[in-house]
Amino acid sequence: MIDPTSLKGTLRKAKARITMKRNQKLNLILKKKKEILAKLEAGNDTMALINVESLINDERMLPCYDVLSTMCDTMYERVPMLVKMGREIPSDMLTTLHTLLYASNRAGVEELMTIGNAIANICGKKFVSQTEKDEKCVHEVVRENINPVSYTHLRAHETDSYLVCRLLLEKKKKKKK
Repeated sequence: MIDPTSLKGTLRKAKARITMKRNQKLNLILKKKKEILAKLEAGNDTMALINVESLINDERMLPCYDVLSTMCDTMYERVPMLVKMGREIPSDMLTTLHTLLYASNRAGVEELMTIGNAIANICGKKFVSQTEKDEKCVHEVVRENINPVSYTHLRAHETDSYLVCRLLLEKKKKKKK
């Protein structure tokens, strides 16, 4: 049986840890941007490209942290009702629970793993299986950004910010010729 008070405490801790991880990621992004610039200026384009890939994956995590933090708040408010109802999950909580479960072993937040286990206990194996089989039940921002992607994938789905990084590298290469 899930203890609602304990689960609420874990949700509070998860939200705090998510905020901390988001702030650490922001600082890391600033540091990586400076390192990339230094590598480009030094003519080390290959290492700059590797760092750009890493930077982009780090930037992709920021909106995930925002969504997960909000979902921790949402679940926090509904814990007693969720524990009481068991497998009869209200429709307005489905995406929240699927998303927290999906992110529990992907976001690097220890408390989310505990929350994921609690969701599995409350909702059952069928719910867990649905999360694993049908990623469409997971919030779109988390589903599309939480998993690292390769430079090739990024090029195929290039956005303006990624394009700027690639064009800087190409401009640098043209100047060498």
